[in-house]
Amino acid sequence: MDPWGLVEPQSNWASVIIIAAIGFVNYILMKWLGPRGMEITAFFGGSINSRKVVVELTGRMRAASAVLSSSVYRGIMLATAAMVLRNGLIVLLFASQAAAQCALPLLLMLLISVILWIRHPLPSGEEAQASISLESPFELSAALKFGIVFLCLNVLGGLAQRNFGSRSFYFVSIEEVCFPAHLQSPLPRP
Repeated sequence: MDPWGLVEPQSNWASVIIIAAIGFVNYILMKWLGPRGMEITAFFGGSINSRKVVVELTGRMRAASAVLSSSVYRGIMLATAAMVLRNGLIVLLFASQAAAQCALPLLLMLLISVILWIRHPLPSGEEAQASISLESPFELSAALKFGIVFLCLNVLGGLAQRNFGSRSFYFVSIEEVCFPAHLQSPLPRP
C-alpha cells in the first residue's frame, strides 16, 4: 500500500478477524460451559498470547473471590501448554535447523504443564456452578485497537528489519516491555 512496502492491509485485517473470531468462539464456550469453559478458552488464548491469558484469568479470580481458583489454575496450565506447542511449531516452521536443540526443553515444559493440569482437581461443585458475567464479544473498538497496534508493530518491525537486519529481533522484542497489554485478549472480558 505504501511505497516502502511496510503496510499490508489484507494481512492486518485478517489478523483482526482471526482474533475477533477466537474471542467470539471463546465467548460462546464460556456462556455454554461456565467456569469449565475457561480451560478451553485458556488453551485457545494461550496459542496467541499466554501472558495476557494469565493476566485475564487471575483478574477473574480476584473478581470472583477465589471461587474460580481451580478453573483458573487449570486454565493457566493449558495456556502454558498451548504456548509451548505454538513456540515449537514456530521453531519447526521458521528455524528447523534449531528444532533438535529446542525439542527437549519444549517437551519438558509441555510435560510439566500437562502433569500439573492433570494432577490439579477439577472444579468443585460450587465453582462449577459459579456464574461468569461476560461483556459482548462484538466490541468493535477492541478489535480496531488491536488492528492499529498490530499495524504499528508491523511497520516498526519492517523498519527495524531494514535498518538493523537480524538484530531487529531485539528491537521488536522491546514492544513487550513498552506495550505490556497491547493485544486484545482472546478471552471475553468479565
